[in-house]
Amino acid sequence: MVPPAARSFGEWVRSERLALGLTQQQLGERVSCSSHAIRKIEAGERQPSERLAQRLASHLQLGSADRGRFLAASRGHPGHPALVPGTVSPARGSHGASALAWPQILPLVGREPELARLRGWLAQLRTRSGRVVLVTGEPGGGKSRMLTETVELAAQLELPVVKTKCFEIETGVPYCALVKLVQAAADQLGDVRLGGLQDISRGELSAIAPALAPRLQPLPELSNAFPEARQVRLFAAIDELFDALAAPRGLVVAVDDCQWLDGMSAQALHSIARHAGVSALMLVIASRVESPRTEPDFARSLSALNELEHAEPMTLSRLSRGDVGALLEALLGQAADRATVERLYAESAGNPFFLREMLHVVLDPEPSTSPSTLMAGARASRVLPATLHTAVQRRLGGLSPATRDMLNAASVLGRRFDFDLLRGASQLAEDAALDALDELIRHGWLVEDDDGVHYDFAHDKLRESVYQELSRARRRSLHRRVAEHMTHAAGKTSAQAAVVAEHAEAAGSWALAMEQRTMAGDHAQKLLGLRTAETHYTAALYHCAAHRLASTHAVRIDLLERRGAVRALLSDVDSGAADLREAIAESERNGMAAARQRLLTILGMTFQRADRYAEGIAALEDSLSSARAAQDHAAVALANYWLGDIAWTLERNDEAGRYFEEVMNACRAHGLGKSMLAKAYHGQAEVASLDARPLVAFENFDISLRLSCELGDRFQQCENLSMMGWMHMGLHGSGEYAQALAVFDRCMEVAKQADFAWCVLPCGLGRAVILSSLGRFEQAQACFEAVESVVHKIGMPRWEAVAEICLSWCRLEMEMPESALEHVRLARLRIESAGVSFFSQLLPSIETMALVRLGRVDEAPDLADDIARWKRTRLGYAVMGGVLARIEWLHAQGKTAAVLATAAELQALGVERGIPEMVVQAKYWQAVAAAAQGDVTAALQSARNLLAAMPLQSRFSLRLALSRLVVRLSGGRTEAEAAVLREMEVSMAARRDGGCGTPARQGHPPDPGDRESQGAC
Repeated sequence: MVPPAARSFGEWVRSERLALGLTQQQLGERVSCSSHAIRKIEAGERQPSERLAQRLASHLQLGSADRGRFLAASRGHPGHPALVPGTVSPARGSHGASALAWPQILPLVGREPELARLRGWLAQLRTRSGRVVLVTGEPGGGKSRMLTETVELAAQLELPVVKTKCFEIETGVPYCALVKLVQAAADQLGDVRLGGLQDISRGELSAIAPALAPRLQPLPELSNAFPEARQVRLFAAIDELFDALAAPRGLVVAVDDCQWLDGMSAQALHSIARHAGVSALMLVIASRVESPRTEPDFARSLSALNELEHAEPMTLSRLSRGDVGALLEALLGQAADRATVERLYAESAGNPFFLREMLHVVLDPEPSTSPSTLMAGARASRVLPATLHTAVQRRLGGLSPATRDMLNAASVLGRRFDFDLLRGASQLAEDAALDALDELIRHGWLVEDDDGVHYDFAHDKLRESVYQELSRARRRSLHRRVAEHMTHAAGKTSAQAAVVAEHAEAAGSWALAMEQRTMAGDHAQKLLGLRTAETHYTAALYHCAAHRLASTHAVRIDLLERRGAVRALLSDVDSGAADLREAIAESERNGMAAARQRLLTILGMTFQRADRYAEGIAALEDSLSSARAAQDHAAVALANYWLGDIAWTLERNDEAGRYFEEVMNACRAHGLGKSMLAKAYHGQAEVASLDARPLVAFENFDISLRLSCELGDRFQQCENLSMMGWMHMGLHGSGEYAQALAVFDRCMEVAKQADFAWCVLPCGLGRAVILSSLGRFEQAQACFEAVESVVHKIGMPRWEAVAEICLSWCRLEMEMPESALEHVRLARLRIESAGVSFFSQLLPSIETMALVRLGRVDEAPDLADDIARWKRTRLGYAVMGGVLARIEWLHAQGKTAAVLATAAELQALGVERGIPEMVVQAKYWQAVAAAAQGDVTAALQSARNLLAAMPLQSRFSLRLALSRLVVRLSGGRTEAEAAVLREMEVSMAARRDGGCGTPARQGHPPDPGDRESQGAC
């Protein structure tokens, strides 16, 4: 439909709306504007922005023939089929005078080489030749325009594009820019393809972008136990999301104004950039040459991008004189005279933004100016402003008072705001606000975002110029207005707290700033943005102290506790402890005994998790003393539990038993509830496990497991199950290896549901030891490598030491004593470095057995004194290993009588404690000793009986030793027995050769997500 000449644009809109049977309200909802705005457009009182006009054309279902005329009419040109990009046509100025309408986008000049490079890189995406394009330049140099052109080029190739822009006021919001990219990618990918992402990827993406959660169901449960591991998984999830969107053609990810990236997004962007090198993704980043940011982590993240092999720097230079002339010719339709070009070039220094603003003064608000005036070099000196500041001043003078009020409010808001926030900040009535917004868009101050809801300044330098014109008093007033409006706005989220805090600080509203900084810190911590959280809590504490807020002591103590916890998670234990100690001192000064006692327990737990046990014990003993004085039975039990946990970790098992017994007594006497009772039973089970009493351990673990299941406490469930798996092994447990593997599998299922990455460590090492004991050395090695990879990524010195201890034992099982000694040496280094001794009492026994098997008996120590000490401290597992090693040592010296006596002691221990494998071990050595004394027939019969009774799912090295003894004592007379031995010897050699010295062991460990490793571990 072509409107008659007499029909206005508003009448055209109304006619098309009525033809579709839509009300003004319904059309407004479809095009994302108010019904009032539609009413004003139809009445001819408002001119829509270019993007709003495009949405109107789409929702009014105009054909292609009418669409161009409709869009031209929306800009006041009903006689033109469409505006030609770059032309200047008559329009109405802000006060009704005739002027030159300002085009939304200026013609692009001087960038042909850059555009050619972009086209080439985009074309290569189909071959998975990804790039990282680093667009840099001075402010106003055309960086944002280059990103816009990149998006247009991608659209021509039908490539999907995900883009965002960073803003200064959002630098304190963790993952702010990343969330926008993720949401944009998810919108384009669609629900069906989103559902195809891995479970853990969907969980990580929903954690940072909660709005996507309904589309990502079902979601796995996530844990914050290891922030570093969570961050690695998040970045992997983003790679998976972008890869899904990139298939099959490629993907462009564009990020503008990266100098304002929040720190967490900067790290994520570096991960995306690395992934671009092996994917069909082109990451385009625009940033100023000299970033205004000073944070070292941020600077390192961006500078590291230049070091990538597939990084392509693109530094934008200033425009030349020829470029300025070409731009003028494109705008005016005729060549400009040399004097005008020279003057514009000299004043703007070739900076595109400066040039744009100077032309704006000439082409927009001056009613008397025309192209012919600009062409006249004689009059150019009277028309062109001398500086950018003058240009902006003259443009501001052409605005109506209401529009100037809105522009002032917009400059305080910063960048990217919606109409409701802008109207609330300017306090204009809706009609006046709509008129002012139209005027600001029409004259190039503001631009409408692609989403049709948000607005932004055409350039940040414009915002800075307007903001600098405001007096300090007006700035404070406007910031206060914005902060209060955002605080009480419907739908405000914790993610916006950092922005509100910025405005509150600029307004001098210190109490509100402190409150919002605390909320922002909590939000950042929830997203594992620990460094950002620390910054927010520090700011809140500063306001508390510097501005003498009427905050209670409890508020300051609470803030110190929050920051201390975050610093401890950042591995800055000293600073975290200093915060907690300051909070403790504050509690003591103000007579807050309960708070002091609670904080002492937290301080002790902080040191315990950092393996700083002496300091942890001191804090917990102080806490215990205070709790007893206050007769706080629950606090007494909790402090005792953690003291017991430290004692158990230090292998002071007798001491740990006393602490856990106190916890149990308190639970029974005071009814402390299932949670503490589950801890008490678990603690007693741990003591029994170190004392090699599997029956007692299983009984207590079972009760603790049942209670934790009733409570839904998955952490405690995993603690119980992982320990139960170890208690099914043979050295100090039931020797039920198949059952042990099943328990570890169950533990990992629970851990997966709760997202406990730490369970990989005890379960993975346990599986490795079991597989090695069963002679499945190659699978055992894969388990060790998977565990090493996790330990390396999340940094757990205690588990590094335990892994070396386990490796030394497994090397003995593989008949590699020299390698076992090397791992004993490495384990001791790890123990010394980490300051831990967990499971370390097994090392002397392993060392003794390895030396004996190497024929270095004189170097092997007599373990008699060690065994006596281990008995006193209730370290039964070490006693078992020590007695077994001492038997080998005695046998190597030919002390047969001593072998028989010590083997009898081992048998008695095995029977008493319910450890069948130790009973078999003892009987094996009794047979060896009997043969040495000449009773070969009895020894042979005993060995045959033992071998026949051993199931296949039992310790391979013990079955092999028995088989060797049988063949040696029988002289190989039984072919079946000899054949079995030959088969086992071949199997041992093959498995040993395949189970060590693998390429992964010699180089980098495999990824823990590798499916082959997971099959074994």
